[in-house]
Amino acid sequence: MKYILTLFAGLMLVGCGAQTEPAPTPKMPEPIEKSVEKAPAAVEGEDTKTAAIEAETPEPQALAQTVTLVEYFDFNCGYCNRAADIGQTLRAEYGDELEMKFINFNIYPAGEVAHRGMVCATKEGKGTEFHDLWFGSYYGRNSEANVLKAGVKLGLDETTFEQCLSEESTTDSLAADYAKARTAGARGTPFFMLNGKAIPGLISEDQFRELIDTELAGS
Repeated sequence: MKYILTLFAGLMLVGCGAQTEPAPTPKMPEPIEKSVEKAPAAVEGEDTKTAAIEAETPEPQALAQTVTLVEYFDFNCGYCNRAADIGQTLRAEYGDELEMKFINFNIYPAGEVAHRGMVCATKEGKGTEFHDLWFGSYYGRNSEANVLKAGVKLGLDETTFEQCLSEESTTDSLAADYAKARTAGARGTPFFMLNGKAIPGLISEDQFRELIDTELAGS
């Protein structure tokens, strides 16, 4: 576990939005103490050295099957745009071992229309696809017309999607997501939680790999 703490200390964290409060210190679980049983007393005819070795061997630790990476993002943040490319690469590389979740943290008013589109696409099970499509094709082109185009490309019903964009429930969903982000400790974007451990800013693709591999190894 010392490895993870050291790695976090050396991360180059960058992001968008004013940091009105100090970024939270990543919370790591306490180190797992390896218990070593006392070797049994020698038994007549038994190799006491072998018995001692067997007694001191810890039980193998189960490897994690899936790592969860949550990103709190803003569609108008340049670092979130860069994070989108990294996220797609990691998801393709790790497959079922990596579960990524995206939560709206709309801190720039210009990006609100895109975030409303994200809420409505999520209702139809296309949230991740909308996230990737918007950053890949519409970043910086914030307009309802482009949000509707994105919805059509994803195969969403245009009438239902357009109605959802202006609904009060969509506003409520964005407010709830914003509250989740603040509760998690986000003060700017992007803000990540890797298996419950905070990463308050964008880090490199290789640094993500190191952290993910450490989690999968159960360290």
